[in-house]
Amino acid sequence: MLNRSLAIISLSILILFSIIVFPVLPCLAVSPTEKNILIMHAFTQDYPVHEAFNKGLKSRFQQDYQYKINYSYEYLDLARFENSEDYLAETAHYFQAKYSNRLPEMIITSSILAPFLQKYGIDIFPGVPILVVSKESNVPIENISADFVAIPDGFDETVQADKNIQLILRTRPFIQKIHIVVGDSEVERELVERLQQVTDKYADKVQFVCLNKLSYDQMVEHIRNSSDRSAILFVRWNVDVEGKRFIPVQVLQAICRYSKAPVYGEAAHLLGSGILGGYVYNYGISGKNVAEVGLDILKGKKPSDISVTNVQVSEYVFDWRELKRWGIDEEKLPPGSRIEYREYSAWELYKGYIIGGIALLLLETALALGLLVNRSRRKRAESELIQLNMTLEKRVFDRTQELQDANNQLTIAQELLEALNQQLDLTSRTDSLTGLYNRRHMEERIQEEYEQYQRTGSRFALIMADIDFFKKVNDMYGHDVGDCVLKSVTEYLRKSVRAYDIVARWGGEEFLLLLPATNAENAVGLAERIRKTVEEHKCFCKGEALSVTLTAGVSVIGREDTIGSIIRKADIALYQGKRSGRNCVVSFEGISNIEISGPS
Repeated sequence: MLNRSLAIISLSILILFSIIVFPVLPCLAVSPTEKNILIMHAFTQDYPVHEAFNKGLKSRFQQDYQYKINYSYEYLDLARFENSEDYLAETAHYFQAKYSNRLPEMIITSSILAPFLQKYGIDIFPGVPILVVSKESNVPIENISADFVAIPDGFDETVQADKNIQLILRTRPFIQKIHIVVGDSEVERELVERLQQVTDKYADKVQFVCLNKLSYDQMVEHIRNSSDRSAILFVRWNVDVEGKRFIPVQVLQAICRYSKAPVYGEAAHLLGSGILGGYVYNYGISGKNVAEVGLDILKGKKPSDISVTNVQVSEYVFDWRELKRWGIDEEKLPPGSRIEYREYSAWELYKGYIIGGIALLLLETALALGLLVNRSRRKRAESELIQLNMTLEKRVFDRTQELQDANNQLTIAQELLEALNQQLDLTSRTDSLTGLYNRRHMEERIQEEYEQYQRTGSRFALIMADIDFFKKVNDMYGHDVGDCVLKSVTEYLRKSVRAYDIVARWGGEEFLLLLPATNAENAVGLAERIRKTVEEHKCFCKGEALSVTLTAGVSVIGREDTIGSIIRKADIALYQGKRSGRNCVVSFEGISNIEISGPS
């Protein structure tokens, strides 16, 4: 009877398993559809808001297993070139060339780039749906694309400021002043006017000091001298009154370093930079909201049929460490506040482990008592075995000693051989005159960087440098002085590069520099510093004080490049500099109508 019951239960479990699992198997076998999405940001990657938005966007897309999203990112530099028509036109030309043969299925951007897309978007991305994150109060966005969706970002700076002022008065009721940190760009000046309406409501409770008409240095000094019976509300600081541009998070870090009062902020990505917290805008939530609309479009819904509503993207978030630093009780925080960076005591973290450890210790104690009883019995038998083993152990020891001696001699010989091999390998990779790496080593390192670029997308740059009129130095002073000049230039190169950059003598008076994780702007900047260093220092050789100059060509790896093509680009840029008069730095990206051909 028992066996029959077990058989019925087993059969029921098997049938239930088949009903649940087999319908799911075809779904698991379906491969996700690949989609290409272009994310366009108005500013460079130095702005943390971009990373927070991208993270939220991707996290939502990854939850939908129907699609495999291939992301492309474009970071413009409107902070520096906001009103430069040449920059925008060149950027549009670059996008036209880059995406003409492979249009994305969707573009995600912000209203800051609306003017750019209105002028160039239809020609560059015909028929591509565009999701534009904007404020509800903005003028309607037109002529961007036949299919676009304007998504409210849900960020109202006056509401943010109002709630944060209430929060400051709630958590610091004794304060006398609130210093509002805001810059002096055109947008920030308009923001100051709107903030005035908010601060007027609290004028009878606290004094407000707006720092928008100070330079950066004056603002920092003002914060340094502020009283501990005050509070700092960081809104934003993009441009100071002198027109200098800044990255807000770096400004915030300086403020937190010098402030004698807690600093409240309005953006979640600033948490961990020294701010206490506040009613903060979460760009990650905004990214998720945009992804929701994007999934509707990818599933075939027409942009004109999509109804977008405001989503709550702000919340009360605080840094636990700063709460402790300024002595603010969590009871004073608004209900539902989220606390980050909380530090727990050892008991809170490991309570379960401690209790388990004590129980285990008691169990082990009981086991140890039992083992002690057995141990006394084993002692007698062990003493007899020890005596018998002594003779055998002596023989084993003698034989082992002989083997160890032989092994030691073999190890010494192997270490000597390895040292010789390492020295030989280093000699084969080093230029005997300058002590730099030679062409063979550099080619291997470029191959490694190229493979890493293909795996991770981490770009690298090359600088091809050549001593100007070096043949005249040899002809006029002799090869000994020429060799001395090469060594002097080598020292300038070594002192100018970063620890992980590679410098090699490529041949004759030519040098090649490999710069990992470097973009075109930084590579050109380094090349220019090297050029100036060589130009400004004399080479003292054989009693002669010689002045020499360098010409350098710069190239940066691109999507279509091979190892051969990026080296040729640097070489072409070098000789373009030679033709342009020498003693200069030329980037291949700045040369037009140059064709790169030849084997890879």
